[in-house]
Amino acid sequence: MGWEPKNRACAERDPLIEDLLSEELHGAERERLVQHIQDCAGCSAALESAKLSQRLLRVAGPSQDPGPAFTRMVMARIRTEQQASGASDKKYWQPLVAFASRFAISATLALGLLVAYGTMTKVVHGPSVASLGASQPSEIFPDPSNAARSRDDVMLWLAENNHGKH
Repeated sequence: MGWEPKNRACAERDPLIEDLLSEELHGAERERLVQHIQDCAGCSAALESAKLSQRLLRVAGPSQDPGPAFTRMVMARIRTEQQASGASDKKYWQPLVAFASRFAISATLALGLLVAYGTMTKVVHGPSVASLGASQPSEIFPDPSNAARSRDDVMLWLAENNHGKH
């Protein structure tokens, strides 16, 4: 993971440390923060780090507006880095992009031909659902009045209809 400071300032006191250094904190609130910093190792380390940062900024010189050329130079460097790192990605994906575009064009042409063929031909379509001829209900379902009443009736029915000769 990333860099983590060993001693972290308390979340509620961290914003006040910068105010203490810039002398914007006064009165009882300042005294409470100073007392807390003496007791808390994390806030004490955060105060030292903030003091060091202020010294480094003073050494760097007065802050001046870098001007519009600075923004252009930074953005040009960013674009250069993106192009340098993105060049290998483009080489890797370029064949896939070419294949996908050819496939899309072919599919569009095929669909266009099918639509044109369907509109220009006058094919009479038959029913799309299979149709059954009329059948007699007795072939499918036996007549309930002739239902077998005993084992003998079943045997007679089998013998009459030549069942079992297969």
